[in-house]
Amino acid sequence: MADSYDVDREQQIATALRLGIAAAKAGRRAAAQRHLQQVLQLDPNNVSALLWLAGLLTDPWESLEYVQRALAVEPGNERALAALKWVQQRLGEGDIPPSALAFTAAPAVAESGKEEEITPAPATATPHRVPARAGVRPARMPVEAPRGARSGRFAWRVVLRNGPFLVGLVIVLALLFLALFGPRLATYNPYLTSGQTLEMIGGKLVGPPFPPGEKYPLGTDQWGRDIYSTLLWGARNTLTACLFVTMARLLIGLTLGALAGWYEGKLIDRVVMGLIEMMTSLPLLLVGMIAIFALDIRRGIGVFIIALCFVGWGEIAQYVRSEFMTLRQRPFVEGARVIGLNDLEMIVRHLLPNVLPSLVVLALLEMGAVLMILGELGFVGVFIGGGSTTETLSGNETFATIPEWGAMLAGARRYARSTPWMVFYPALAIFVSVLGFNFLSEGLRRIIRETGVNTAALLSTRMILVVALISGVTYYIVENVGPAKSYANLALRFDEERVREDIRVLCDEEHLDRRVGKEGAQAAADYIAAQFQAAGLEWAGKGQSYFQPWETRVAYPLEQPELALLDADGQVVTRFQHQVDFGERLTRHGGSGTAQAPLLFVGFSRQSYDYAAFRGLDLRGRIVLYFADNAPTAFDSEALIRGAEGILIIDEEARAMNQLVAGGVYMEQPSLPIFHITPAAANRLLEPAGLRVDELRARIEKAQEEEEEWFTQEVDSQVRMSLVMGPVEEVTAYNVLGMMPGADVTMNDELIIISAHYDNLGIDPDGTAFVGANDNAASVALLLEIARLWSEQEFRPHRSVLFAVWAGGQMPYSGVHAYFDNPLIYASSMETVAVFQLDRLGRGGGALLVDGDRNLIDLLRRSADTVGVTVAEEGGARLPYQNLWERRASTLLLSRERPATSYLLDDTADKLDLVGMSKAGQAINLALITIGREVHY
Repeated sequence: MADSYDVDREQQIATALRLGIAAAKAGRRAAAQRHLQQVLQLDPNNVSALLWLAGLLTDPWESLEYVQRALAVEPGNERALAALKWVQQRLGEGDIPPSALAFTAAPAVAESGKEEEITPAPATATPHRVPARAGVRPARMPVEAPRGARSGRFAWRVVLRNGPFLVGLVIVLALLFLALFGPRLATYNPYLTSGQTLEMIGGKLVGPPFPPGEKYPLGTDQWGRDIYSTLLWGARNTLTACLFVTMARLLIGLTLGALAGWYEGKLIDRVVMGLIEMMTSLPLLLVGMIAIFALDIRRGIGVFIIALCFVGWGEIAQYVRSEFMTLRQRPFVEGARVIGLNDLEMIVRHLLPNVLPSLVVLALLEMGAVLMILGELGFVGVFIGGGSTTETLSGNETFATIPEWGAMLAGARRYARSTPWMVFYPALAIFVSVLGFNFLSEGLRRIIRETGVNTAALLSTRMILVVALISGVTYYIVENVGPAKSYANLALRFDEERVREDIRVLCDEEHLDRRVGKEGAQAAADYIAAQFQAAGLEWAGKGQSYFQPWETRVAYPLEQPELALLDADGQVVTRFQHQVDFGERLTRHGGSGTAQAPLLFVGFSRQSYDYAAFRGLDLRGRIVLYFADNAPTAFDSEALIRGAEGILIIDEEARAMNQLVAGGVYMEQPSLPIFHITPAAANRLLEPAGLRVDELRARIEKAQEEEEEWFTQEVDSQVRMSLVMGPVEEVTAYNVLGMMPGADVTMNDELIIISAHYDNLGIDPDGTAFVGANDNAASVALLLEIARLWSEQEFRPHRSVLFAVWAGGQMPYSGVHAYFDNPLIYASSMETVAVFQLDRLGRGGGALLVDGDRNLIDLLRRSADTVGVTVAEEGGARLPYQNLWERRASTLLLSRERPATSYLLDDTADKLDLVGMSKAGQAINLALITIGREVHY
């Protein structure tokens, strides 16, 4: 038992000593002292423990005490004598006790760095206790200095003598600056512009590429895009992709390499090595290309990051595996296992710190390698986003739409001899970047070799600030990488004052009456066409113009239409407002006429009746009232036959319908006044009889349940109706159409339409003006502002965009019907993929009301979140042309207020909320920019 006890004790001493030495090498002073004190508790005369502790203490007098104890055990120990001489040099000879100076005769011998065999030593003497002295500078004895575990002051002289480190640091800091602030220094935004097509140079009109000069410091590419701006914007994309790929490769390589090295020879090791052998057997460039295309290259920078992460980690994993295989054989790992640490704890606390310094160097080398493969991929035509295709004289060519250095090389390859600047500058950027990362890597390697690095600091909580800083910079770059930020910046440029001016012009006296066939409508169409021309839109009308003319027939009142509630003496109690409370209808026998009679309500239980079913229905001397959605078809003609003086039809839409649509029957003789009235107006007419609209609805439901054919309800109200119609006129209306063709030949046959109507309710015979500032001059002004913004910022969508302002939007047969019935050439050759219908955007609540296709709603919601606008899904009544679009394409109806007649008299420019309208315009603009430019939206 005694022998067994001695063996266990010796094993504990050896383990604790190894752990203490390992902790000291790693710079973990407290842990090292704890383990070494444990050794001295088991063996107070252990020389190695005494000398290591002497080197760890900050008080030189305490260090001297431990050196004396070591000399007392082994008077001739060379390491103890060297330590004593070191203490003597720190404190001075006068401070050293005579008992200690007796041991300085032996020469000091430098430490060999080799681990000595640890054996128990017998106690021979009790060391002399020397009290600490005040005022003496604390000093630390130089302990064994393993690589990566230096604990002295940072050697600035080593850094300043390190040329590769300084050069690499300057280059990398410059690259970081470009990644953060490069776009601010750029002249143009490559995400929005498509380049200059023609330029006057030396008095001659020439096409791109343009050589370096005053306007383009580094020249342009073959599409006329400024290379200087593209390089600055591309730095962010290229370096961000490089950073993310490098980080992912390191994490994957470190994880798999550590598992393979720790579990050498086991299943995980065989699997990892099999993956590495499989990957290294294939060309890295080819595997990367396959992965990128498999993930869909057109999805942007994320595809490149994911694809390249999984093809370059093999070498890192091999290095980490070999390091772990070596380290796991070291004594300190055995000691960690003895004290009960599990595999994860041993890897994190003991193996990982020994690998981290080399991984820092390796990361910088890997940055250069990733830059090289990005350049190689670009040179063979594989670049972020996949680019767009356009038609040229030599055929279809692909050009990069996302600025990136590799993509610049791809586009310039064919022009390397004739226009070398197109290749030189992106190649130079990649070369300098790779050189910078390699220099910095070599410089760090030299610093670690000469001064070491405190790996404990790399794993300590003090690194939280550094990690937070790197994370913040990375987050900023990621948030600003890609076109989304540029799209948002363009959308936010919405100019409220220009919108105000457009509304003012469309609502002034010259354009006030914008009904079809009126002079104001023609003037409004001319103004919109002039704005299209100023915005650089191409003709999209008939012939070489912005206009698509179409013919229709209209009839307007000559005198002010009248609807009034009378008292028993025939005096007016309530006079109703034309176009607000009621409006005329000219179908069948509707037309001119005057009626003054009691009101009679008629309800029906079904929609279809034969002639005999109305036997007994006497409407003579009555003005008939019924619901538009309850009456049988053509009951107005039946009412005329049965003696009705006039007809009032309760309807949510009470505006006048003055158009005579081809194929319909209008203003037949004899005629009578037929008005559609709002439910609110009907309630006022029913009030003398103590009735309401909802009560009549309930009575109809009861009749339907009892299968009553029809019923009448006397209303104790006298009503007067009057309508004098003018002649039927043949008029010409004009749609105003402007096109911005798509820049991508593979997408420009897809058409996006942004539309609004420009007509209003005009001016009544009594001079009442329905200005229509919100309905719908505001939406036209918003559309014009989007067109101007795109033109000024040289934004070119990939899909074609049609800016369409329709005539006759208030009519049953509108300009949209004419657009479909008489299609223009481009309309029949293009596929309409989305229609944005703008209506009543000038006033309303804070939310943008949307209705339509789900994908478009989701797109608008994302855009609205970006600019800070609330979106509410809300259906409601639509104009006829707006319903027509739903059967033809994916549509989105956008407004801020649902149709209402209550504000029509108050619909003036000064009542508009231009701030809210501008915010809505920003959201709509951003959605249009995104769908116009992106393949996947």
